[in-house]
Amino acid sequence: MASKSRHWRSILGRKETGERFEEVSARSFAPTTLRDAQQRTLVARRRVRGDVRAALMQALDLIAGDRKILTVKDSPLVLPRFGNGSAPYSTASDFLEAVIHVLRNHGCGLVRVIDARTEAYPDPVDLLEICARTGCAVVDVREGPWVRVQIGGALGKVAIPRVAYESERLVFLPSALANPETRFTMGLALAQELLHPEERAVLRHVRREERMVELNLAVRPWLILMDARKALVSDEGGGKVREP
Repeated sequence: MASKSRHWRSILGRKETGERFEEVSARSFAPTTLRDAQQRTLVARRRVRGDVRAALMQALDLIAGDRKILTVKDSPLVLPRFGNGSAPYSTASDFLEAVIHVLRNHGCGLVRVIDARTEAYPDPVDLLEICARTGCAVVDVREGPWVRVQIGGALGKVAIPRVAYESERLVFLPSALANPETRFTMGLALAQELLHPEERAVLRHVRREERMVELNLAVRPWLILMDARKALVSDEGGGKVREP
């Protein structure tokens, strides 16, 4: 088992295509305005009663209090989930659009949305249509540029887009989606959207649970906004969509 683990780790540590990535260390992030005086992460929950934008505003107001959490110099980078169908497999279109409006309301300049779509699921989120309508920028990370982040552990190092590595205002939009096979869920699983395609495939073979957690050492979101209007729950090895 140890030799097999070393085998997959060696694959993660090299590029078969000859492409060269800059080697970088995992970033250490300074405390942000989204922590309290004791540097504890702040969490808020609101029930959506028809108007998802209003519910998001209320949730952020609970966290931010009377202050704006962004400035005109900030350009938040939003990562939706691109899955094999509508919510909760992918970020709901109305939720993404509401997030863009809410971030602007909190004082930021340009909102950028990551494009990590695959050929299998060309546009489950209606990404291009939403960005054209709202005037936000689409950041296509599928062709890089990439950096290789040293994180240690079972993964050793991973390749992620430079723009995500450098962002100080990275916003995750995970779904309430549980994976019955590997027991990771929600925001932990969303980070794999940023992984280089060749390395994403390897991630699923050996010590998957451990590696999925370690991947989050390479990129840390500043804000997580989760849409739990629909949830996929485990059921005897499968999954069923529920509306809490």
